[in-house]
Amino acid sequence: MALSKILDALFEHIIQKGADRTIGALRTRSKLTTFKIWKSSEEARVAFSAILSLEIDNHFLIVRNLHRPETFAPFGGVIKYFDSASSFLNSVEFRPHMLAPAGDAHNDLRGFLPRKHCSSLLHWYTLNNDREQGNDCIRRELKEELKEAEVSIQVPTNIRFKHVRTIFEGPMIPPGANYQQVRLFEVWSPIADKTNIKNFIEKLFSISDNSHIISVNSDDIRVGRSRDNHVIAPHCEYLMTSRKKLPESPMIR
Repeated sequence: MALSKILDALFEHIIQKGADRTIGALRTRSKLTTFKIWKSSEEARVAFSAILSLEIDNHFLIVRNLHRPETFAPFGGVIKYFDSASSFLNSVEFRPHMLAPAGDAHNDLRGFLPRKHCSSLLHWYTLNNDREQGNDCIRRELKEELKEAEVSIQVPTNIRFKHVRTIFEGPMIPPGANYQQVRLFEVWSPIADKTNIKNFIEKLFSISDNSHIISVNSDDIRVGRSRDNHVIAPHCEYLMTSRKKLPESPMIR
């Protein structure tokens, strides 16, 4: 498929999903066109994630990050691809970036590939085939992260999530890295239309004796620190808006 058709399909998807305004999407389109042509064989890092907005009265619940334990971030994580995608991912020379134990990071849509293939990978993502959907990723990650935080509250089996926005980020050079990075975040929120789901969310916010979960307000997120001095991940801003003003965190060593 010609690059122009790939980018047309990609940005139609991005705009429909509410990722940035049209002018921002067009600016990103221009960047990706240059990205594909200039130094096309150099590797770029890509990551596709879904994050959960748990909010009550302008307070957001965030959890200690497994890979950056000094930082608190939204519930959620990297979207996974299915084994049926292996042939395509091999064709674009996708190489997984392993940040977690092999079992936990298995089939994560996070890795490296030549810059010339980035637009093809992004287009494949918009087709919604052979990969985990954002709401399913949120459901899986919420269960896993509550367990890691030693929270015994069970996730309701009937909980559903609605899409809030999609943010396309990059290409950009992360602090301390020697490669360009492209990331996509899907933001989801719970549909609190049942009493048990409302109770579930309220119970999570009532937790006061767990060092792995904190509640922060929008001002805390914009500053990047909670009132009790916990570091808040920059992408927490995406819980409120499609713009991120805080600088990116240093890469994991």
